[in-house]
Amino acid sequence: TIDNLVNECGYTPNKHSNKSNDTFKNIIKELIHKEYFTTDCDIDNIWNNQMFTLKLSDKKDIFSAQSNFVLLTIEEFDKIVKNETKVNKAVVLATYIYIKQFITIDNDENGYFSKIAYPSKYGMQKKLGISSKTTIENAIKDLINLKMLYEYVGGFYEDENGEFAPVNNVFALDEKELKYAEKELCNYYKV
Repeated sequence: TIDNLVNECGYTPNKHSNKSNDTFKNIIKELIHKEYFTTDCDIDNIWNNQMFTLKLSDKKDIFSAQSNFVLLTIEEFDKIVKNETKVNKAVVLATYIYIKQFITIDNDENGYFSKIAYPSKYGMQKKLGISSKTTIENAIKDLINLKMLYEYVGGFYEDENGEFAPVNNVFALDEKELKYAEKELCNYYKV
C-alpha cells in the first residue's frame, strides 16, 4: 500500500494533497513512466491503504553490473531510515549512495584492490542539491555513527606553487580499507 511504503521509508503517511502519499505516488508513476516497473492499476486512483503490485520491467536490466545503479541492501536502507537523527533521512540516504557510487575496485601494479573514495563535500552538496555543506557533514557523521561509513581526514598538501591546499577526505565502507588512504591521496594529488 502507499501508506505502507511511506511508513517503511521512515515518513508519516499523509493523504492530503501534495504531502507524503502524493510524493510517493509521483515517484512510482515516474518509475513506471521510465519503464523500470509495470503495474496493473492506476496509481492515481488507488486508495492509500489498497494493496497493489509493482513488477520489475523486463525492459530495464537494473541488476546488471554495467547499469547506472548503486546496490543498496535492505539492511542498509533500514539502518538509515530507522536511525534517530535530526538530519533528513533522505539526505543521509542520498549522501550514502553518492559516496558509495565512487567506491570501486582498482587494481594497482602490486595486485592491491582499493575500496575507497574521496569525493569532495562541495561536489556532494552541489550534485545532491543541498544548500548547506554542514548538512552534508552531519549526514556523514550519522553514517559514521551507524558504522556504515568510515572516514580518513587528509588535511592539506603542498601544491606545485608551494601553496597549501585542502585534501578531500577518504571514505570507505570497511574501516580496514582506510589503512591505504594516505597512499591513495598521495597518488591522487601526485605528492
